[in-house]
Order: sequence, then structure tokens, then C-alpha cells
Amino acid sequence: MDNSPQAGQTQKGPPDQAYEAPAQFVKGFYLLLTLWSLFCLFLLHQIVQNIGLDPLYGLLMIAFILVFMWYFSLAFAYRIEVWQDGTMRMTSYRRIITVKAQDIPKALAPRFPVGFLKFRLEREMGYLFYQAGNSDLYEVLQLIKSVNPDIQFTNVSIQGQSRS
Repeated sequence: MDNSPQAGQTQKGPPDQAYEAPAQFVKGFYLLLTLWSLFCLFLLHQIVQNIGLDPLYGLLMIAFILVFMWYFSLAFAYRIEVWQDGTMRMTSYRRIITVKAQDIPKALAPRFPVGFLKFRLEREMGYLFYQAGNSDLYEVLQLIKSVNPDIQFTNVSIQGQSRS
């Protein structure tokens, strides 16, 4: 029997604020990553042939690089949900991270209008697909700031905090 909460809900009820990255942005990123993977396969295959390495060695090298790249890229969150008590849930294709907003000291937005918002978590970094000017994302970040006034946002303006 599955006692896990349904999508978009916890035991506390639906989130107070939520943001989901635009589907075309997420699909575009993974399409670009797929094209890059195919290019790398072709290029590394050519290099392995020219050097004269054992084909099995080249295949293992290519497989390791691509698996490593895809493993970490599938952990980029496309959805974030925040509750008034500070509970945050970031959902990616590989996993779901649940943290308290009070435990996040810093968040770094990209300098470009699209990219990844990087949250410094306790023992790792959490990455969220970011689109500047999105009102849902702005409301999520405002709620995080209200729950954790000590959080430092970089490259994004939240409640009068200047872009730095």
C-alpha cells in the first residue's frame, strides 16, 4: 500500500506556492543534451579510431561519460513547491528533494533570463530550471524569503533586495 502523498500535496495539504518550469524549456534542454550526447559519441568514436585504442576501452569511456552526464542532468528540478512552514519540495525526473527553507543559506540565479537557479543545500546543490520574470517563480522566492529572511539571493531581486 502506497502511503506517499499525491503529486502536489504533502500531509500538510496543497503547497502555498508552486512553480513549474515551462515544458518547452525543459524539453529544449533535454533535446540539446541529446544532440550533445550524439555529437560526443561521434567525436569520441573518431578519436578512439585515430588513436588506435581497443574499441572496448573507447566504448567504456564513452559510456561512462554519457551515463555520468545524464545521471546528474536528470536531477535538475523542474518543479518547486513551498509551504508556509518553510517546507520545500523540488521535483526532478530522478528524485524528489524535501528541505526546509530555513536551512538554505544562499540561492544563485543565472545572469541570463533562462538557466538554473542554484540552491546551496546542506550537503549538496539543488538546481531548478529558471525563467526570469515568471510570476509563479517570483512568488515562490518571496515565500522562501519571508520564511528565511537570512537567505542571500544573487542575480535576482526579491522584496527590494538588489541584483548583485
